[in-house]
Amino acid sequence: MNNTDLYAGGNFTSVGGTTRNYLASINTSSGALNTWDPNANAEVKSLLYHNNTLYAGGTFTNINSLPRNYFAAIDPSNATIGGLDPNFNSHVYSLAADNNILYAGGYFTTANGGGTIRNHVAAFDLSN
Repeated sequence: MNNTDLYAGGNFTSVGGTTRNYLASINTSSGALNTWDPNANAEVKSLLYHNNTLYAGGTFTNINSLPRNYFAAIDPSNATIGGLDPNFNSHVYSLAADNNILYAGGYFTTANGGGTIRNHVAAFDLSN
């Protein structure tokens, strides 16, 4: 990520006529669509950039041809998928961070990727 990149998630499958499934990156200096393309298979409801990682939550179950149930950690420079995989059992609608704690909120009640779960809220320590 550099200071001229804008990351967008939502319910779209193209940007400016170019295929971008639910996630895109746009250079705000030139207005050009970046080549960054993680290719989600369903809607992205929330994005959070924290500690050089872009976190996405939504209704998707696959990003970059990898299974990621409703949550993914994405490298903002090359769209590779990171190791944090909570494997939520339902949709993630919001993301927030405070220091090294990542919070997720949504319709889920379980996650198999660690973290502290309270119905519809989860917290993950990113310093581990």
